[in-house]
Amino acid sequence: MGVVPFLILLFYSPELFILVFGEKWRQAGEFSQILSFLFFIQFVVSPLSSLILIAEKQKIDFYLQIYLVATVGISLLLGFWLDGIKLALIF
Repeated sequence: MGVVPFLILLFYSPELFILVFGEKWRQAGEFSQILSFLFFIQFVVSPLSSLILIAEKQKIDFYLQIYLVATVGISLLLGFWLDGIKLALIF
């Protein structure tokens, strides 16, 4: 169900942002293009996240959340040190 919208976002995001919001929004479209795979994975996995609560595996969820915060933090720091917003999003 989500494959087609996310493929459109992946391939045409900058052009769609220009069409809807104007030329100044091109960079936002590029960022959206970079993050489109993440959006798709989140769309697929999000309904499954409640299974952790049902299975009473909150400790595993806690460790996953720590891992998520750490990897996002490291990605942002790498992007900052390498002076590139796009690099931070790719990481």
